[in-house]
Amino acid sequence: LFYLKNKKPVKRILLYGLDKKSVRDALNKLENNQKFFPLYQSGVARGRADWLVGINSTRAYTLLSQKNGYRGVLSVGRVQSPTLAIVVNRDELIENFVPQNYFLVIGEFNKGKTFNAWWKAQDNTPNEWLDEESRIKNKEVAENIANKVKNKNGVISKYEERIGEEGPPLPFNLSKLQSYANSKWGFSAKEVLDLCQSLYEKGLQSYPRSDCQYLPENLFPASKEILDELSNIDQLKNSASGADHQLKSAAWDDKKIGEHYGIIPTGEKIDNKNLSAKEMKIYLAVCERYIAQFYPNCKFKAAVLEIEVEKELFKATGRVILIPGWRSVFMEEKDDDEEEVDEKEQVFPDLKQGDKILCSNAKVEAKKTKPPGRFTDGTLIKAMTNVHTLVKDPEKRKKLKEIKGIGREATRTQIIEALVSRKLLNRQGKQLISSPAARILVKNLPASITDPALTAIWENGLEKIAANQLDFNLFMEKQIAWVTKIISDAKSGQIEIKVENNNINNTENKNKTEKDKAKQQQKYQNLAKKSQVNEGDSCPACKKGKMVKKVGKNTGKEFLGCSTWPKCQFVSWINKK
Repeated sequence: LFYLKNKKPVKRILLYGLDKKSVRDALNKLENNQKFFPLYQSGVARGRADWLVGINSTRAYTLLSQKNGYRGVLSVGRVQSPTLAIVVNRDELIENFVPQNYFLVIGEFNKGKTFNAWWKAQDNTPNEWLDEESRIKNKEVAENIANKVKNKNGVISKYEERIGEEGPPLPFNLSKLQSYANSKWGFSAKEVLDLCQSLYEKGLQSYPRSDCQYLPENLFPASKEILDELSNIDQLKNSASGADHQLKSAAWDDKKIGEHYGIIPTGEKIDNKNLSAKEMKIYLAVCERYIAQFYPNCKFKAAVLEIEVEKELFKATGRVILIPGWRSVFMEEKDDDEEEVDEKEQVFPDLKQGDKILCSNAKVEAKKTKPPGRFTDGTLIKAMTNVHTLVKDPEKRKKLKEIKGIGREATRTQIIEALVSRKLLNRQGKQLISSPAARILVKNLPASITDPALTAIWENGLEKIAANQLDFNLFMEKQIAWVTKIISDAKSGQIEIKVENNNINNTENKNKTEKDKAKQQQKYQNLAKKSQVNEGDSCPACKKGKMVKKVGKNTGKEFLGCSTWPKCQFVSWINKK
């Protein structure tokens, strides 16, 4: 429009999907493009502001660190920096964590059938017995309680039972699918996005970069055709054939559709020979979520009970699946990042309030508090999506929850990969761990950059631009002033990054044994004795770098070192005394 200086009328097509029906419907509802000009300005403002923060702050902090010998890039950005801070804070919490002992008293009760209940503190329980989570912290206290109730009769002081039901899980959006695949198969976020993109280009799945889990109602009539096609796939034959295409789950809701809808199969026939094993895993997972929308709700009976024995209180919860409904589509599985719990749900015998019951046994189970787990691609994306939980200000928290966190479905993967490629995050198996450079960077950055609430402030402004309530130029002026202050403050600061930390991510150096390193250093020393090198000469060791003047941190002496350091660590001292 601007580049070509076009003044002719322009119509815009709004596509929610690339299936024939969606395209036809959109072509019949073309809208005047001028209506979307404020939205365009909002997008431009977002891109320019992100660029201003990123290019200027990254350059400033990278140059500051390089004065102290650091050779990497210290990447800074509105989304990158809060994301990095989340990982750094988690890593430091884990490394500084001191485990504490606590003890569970588990009562075994019998009334035709044996079940367990767990001791709970009451109002009259001495505070010195308990930790901050109201758990017993002294083994002797726990053992005394166990001995006190063992083989004693108690009474069920409370028994509540209810019939409930739950609908199927919504179709995946990109973040949910990345978290699921990372937990189940260890796929990285980028790997999942690439697999989804491939399936999309092959016409098997809908658009992958979606943050929405709901489906447009105009796609519902095609469900029978899609289910029929899925029933031809061996792994889905039973579940797809048992689906009722007339059932309409809560996923079908036009009011909750954003720019795109949830990730679902298109119903195109698949060619097993044309799909990799990983593509097949992603495709089947997406299909199962879709198929589940055509099953009844899962119905269950839930119960909560309390038992008093010798004035001690025990509690337990139970749950019985009455009608599995959509649950029959999925195999019972547990996510790797799912937290372990001390108390398990169980099936109770026929009970009612007031029943007398024997505590046939009681045991003490020793436990230790555990730190939270290291982040993985999947759990970090969850943290980015739910970052509102880390923000105290209620208005900013509300805004972050509304916009589904920091980053977007299409950019979160890129953010993580950028932090990994710039050696700020290290991958160790499935885990993402912050590097020493990342920790120093986060400590040196102003809180306004590492605080996810910054995104909430920006989004308010960008929404006002889109609604034609805020001038584009005024928004940009404020961003320029803010970035200018950041750079000014950075210049007056100092980032201390030890040179030796640069080797942490160097695979070549990592794999060398101490013996190899010693031999290499001896080789460098012998070569230095034989060679007469001056500043600017080619490096006699690697033949690739140039000799540059440096100052030893510990000695204060000048020396010539290879410009490709740390790959080549040849040095020649200027003062050879």
